[in-house]
Amino acid sequence: LNRAMTEAEAQIRFQLFVAQGRVAHARIDAPMDAFGAFRESGGKIFPFGVRISEGRVFVAQNLSGIAEIAPGDEIVAINGQSAEHWVRRLRRHISADSDYLADAILEPQFTVALWLELGAVETFQVRFLTHSGRRLELSIPARSRTEMRATSPAAPAALEIDPTVREARIIPGGVAYLRSGVFMNVADGGDPF
Repeated sequence: LNRAMTEAEAQIRFQLFVAQGRVAHARIDAPMDAFGAFRESGGKIFPFGVRISEGRVFVAQNLSGIAEIAPGDEIVAINGQSAEHWVRRLRRHISADSDYLADAILEPQFTVALWLELGAVETFQVRFLTHSGRRLELSIPARSRTEMRATSPAAPAALEIDPTVREARIIPGGVAYLRSGVFMNVADGGDPF
């Protein structure tokens, strides 16, 4: 390093360096503070949640507002480069022992890693292969958080479970039900460990 840089720039450089070791337990996370600030200021990103399987990228969530695209459609290329190229390029940011683990870690961070690589982008040229085998090439506008929320389907209520509750009982059909709760001491005033 031979110049002054922001904390986020340094974090990215160290993240890329550490990821070369391919060890999931030795990692530096993406600069989420910088990404959050970008998003809070109206920054726009790739509007799809993805699923990665064996180097192939599929739409898991469509927040683009474009009804032609459905979950399960394959993203074949982004900006003229194959999806496989993007997976390899974005894996550079991920410390993982195998490609399978790298892809599992990359999935929820795909838009962040794409932003790290490209910076602010107004549109993405995306090629899709739909369920029906139709090939589409679309210009997809990057979307702000507000725009993505407006197109997001209403989510079902989240399941909330008190992690401190421990329960054991026999339920109908002679099935034993055991809910162990957290593996720590939850008694008031006690040492949790």
